[in-house]
Amino acid sequence: LQRSMIREVLKRVWVCRPALLSSLSTRDPEATNEVDWDAFCECVREVNAVIKEMGLPGLTDTQIQVVCEVAAAGREEVRYNEFVHGLHVEDTWTPKEMLPSLGLGFRVWWASCLASGERNRLLKAAAVMTSPSEGC
Repeated sequence: LQRSMIREVLKRVWVCRPALLSSLSTRDPEATNEVDWDAFCECVREVNAVIKEMGLPGLTDTQIQVVCEVAAAGREEVRYNEFVHGLHVEDTWTPKEMLPSLGLGFRVWWASCLASGERNRLLKAAAVMTSPSEGC
């Protein structure tokens, strides 16, 4: 249960990874891909505001703390590039419910992506179809 809860929190951070990277880069002028714990947590708090603006449930202080602990992996410095690139989304959504409402052209494209193994194109399409119009 705890693992599942952490996964849900990290999904919200993943949705806003461009905003997170932007915030982190301002605190890393030498582009070392590392910031201290406090700077990383401050960036997560900034991203939390964006998450709320998107209409998603915001992170609690405890959840922000957990994200920071996961990212730090026991170190005082956070290797944020490793953390962000380590986040990934597992495709658990099946489009079967949506396919009847979509046009034939899209259904053919979807089937061709499935057949050719172009999972990334499908994930991007799913993200566009299921995310709010204004992202991070």
